[in-house]
Amino acid sequence: MKKRDCIIKGLLFENKISIALLDCTQLVNVCIQKHNLAPLAASTIARVLLVASYLSASLKNEEDSCSITIKGDGLGGDIFVSGNQKLQLRGYITNGQVQQTNENELDASTCIGKNGTITVLYQDNGKPCMGTTNLVAGDVTEDFIAYFTQSEQRFTDMHLQVKLDSDGKCKVAYAICIQALPEVEQEQINQAIALMHTFYTLDTLFEDEDIVTIWERYVQTEKLSIKYPRYTCTCSKEGMQALLFALGREELESIIKEQGKIDIHCHYCNTDYIFFKEDIDNLYTK
Repeated sequence: MKKRDCIIKGLLFENKISIALLDCTQLVNVCIQKHNLAPLAASTIARVLLVASYLSASLKNEEDSCSITIKGDGLGGDIFVSGNQKLQLRGYITNGQVQQTNENELDASTCIGKNGTITVLYQDNGKPCMGTTNLVAGDVTEDFIAYFTQSEQRFTDMHLQVKLDSDGKCKVAYAICIQALPEVEQEQINQAIALMHTFYTLDTLFEDEDIVTIWERYVQTEKLSIKYPRYTCTCSKEGMQALLFALGREELESIIKEQGKIDIHCHYCNTDYIFFKEDIDNLYTK
């Protein structure tokens, strides 16, 4: 029986290959619900949320975070996903109602496009880092394999799988990610590739079993970490007030005079923060 979303990480083949299994079905469903996503948009951003969850699970410090921006020429527009060391994930797609051109196939490249860029911003032990690569396929999987291979200069393979019900709800969103560590040998890479091929045949298993059971049955190595991601927006009224305060009272009063209020919309959770003249007055009298 499936349980809560989970990320398990460990080492294989004389500790030269890292492996991670992820189940993010529930957080994907929260994203679908919050943004009322059409199936193509849902299946596409779900894959990006899986990658962001994988990255977030590697962050070391409490204040560390990561963000992914995909800018392509597809019908879905831009995609923005972010996460942090606490495994709080959030994201949105510009055109959440994008429709598939083939009603029998959810082709991510239709949504993303095949021309554009992936940009990843993250903190490594508090140090900001950035990597950018061009899209290679627009299917998310091949694009991020290329990203990790180019940006980190090491062998990487990923299997990202998302399945939706007929009503658009996510049945399963899971990933298997392997990466080579320093001084890896080709034989160990070949063993990792063979293991990935085994997982390709197990898609239906992930719909019914929790990944702890799958790990114990097929990976059979020590679990170095088990973490639990969730869809949580980190926005707050206090945070929005801090942004407003930084603009300055004169600018804020000018907006209030012209529009009668200040309306700030968080795209990640579809929350509107509305501030009136008395709110601005209170902001500067505290």
